[in-house]
Amino acid sequence: MTANIINLADRQTPAVRRRACDAATAQRAEQSRRLSLGEVMNDPPACGYRGTVHVMPAEHGGFTVSHESENGNSWGEMLGPFDQAANAVGIAHRLNAVQYAGQCAVVVCAGALAEIEWERP
Repeated sequence: MTANIINLADRQTPAVRRRACDAATAQRAEQSRRLSLGEVMNDPPACGYRGTVHVMPAEHGGFTVSHESENGNSWGEMLGPFDQAANAVGIAHRLNAVQYAGQCAVVVCAGALAEIEWERP
């Protein structure tokens, strides 16, 4: 259903598209209450697609954040390394929101997910 809302909105004014995106986001927020930590952290895009923001292990420890283009042919926004996985994940979601208007998938490596799960109270 979300895809239909967005596809119809593509033919509408920016205000109508924004309302459709808000509706899709609200629907995802409701669904997220039933998701596991891994499903929430590896977040598919709600409105459009502009590549993938990755949280990956850094070469000398910690984690880096990077953006992969939609076609996979280019990488950018190499940020980090971050000592804590939670900081890297926060930066990844912020990069997606600020730089890419929330239109990227956010993918978090298993090592970062494991560290965050281990630190959870």
